[in-house]
Amino acid sequence: MGIRVPRTVSQSADRVRLGHEAPYSFDCFDEFLATDYAPESCRAVLLGCRDGRTAIYLARKGFAVLGIDPDRELLSGARERAAMADVSLDLMAGEPLGLPPLPEESFGLIVDLWTAAELPDGLERMEFLASLRKLLRRDGILISSAPAPKPKPRPKEGAPGQDRHRTYAFSNAFVSDFTRAGFTVLFEAIRPSPPGDLRRLIHARR
Repeated sequence: MGIRVPRTVSQSADRVRLGHEAPYSFDCFDEFLATDYAPESCRAVLLGCRDGRTAIYLARKGFAVLGIDPDRELLSGARERAAMADVSLDLMAGEPLGLPPLPEESFGLIVDLWTAAELPDGLERMEFLASLRKLLRRDGILISSAPAPKPKPRPKEGAPGQDRHRTYAFSNAFVSDFTRAGFTVLFEAIRPSPPGDLRRLIHARR
């Protein structure tokens, strides 16, 4: 499917309050927490927590956050950042694709903004999503996203057909893999990320 977006979308970067570990401003999380299906005061796991900014944001919203990242140096920085913010985080070194043993049905929220999107369409991604589904409680929610492919080159200034838009194409297979893994997709939207490109945002319930 093609999405036509004004060039001014890059102006959204002015509102960014996240580090490089997440593609959205906190507005996208605020949007999620305003829904009637958003869990409250539950255990949450953040895959790829990086320097901890998103984990701290969720902890301040009342979640008990487990952050997992393979980079121990970044985890050390996340601990320092959490201490400065007077926030309690549980941080663990590990690869999102090779998660350490975690009890099933123990989380109300999983945030995975990168790993599923980097897997190929089909079985490999479905198996990964199914493993995340087992970690969610019955009404648990998974937040995920996928980047848009690079936009088609714009015509040169004054060339025929030039307009004020860029064209993006998203694969529908990314969304259908959630359904095949047993999730119910509750929300799907296109959102700008700080560099000015686009990502497809998904809220899915177990």
